[in-house]
Amino acid sequence: MEMENGRSSSRRNAAPTAVVAIPAEEEESDDGLEQ
Repeated sequence: MEMENGRSSSRRNAAPTAVVAIPAEEEESDDGLEQ
């Protein structure tokens, strides 16, 4: 069960990380388009 708990934690941490990286890339694209 400990292994399952660790996997759940890893997945939960990966979800927010990807969501934060998406907006950051979009902001960069916006800046480039404005230039």
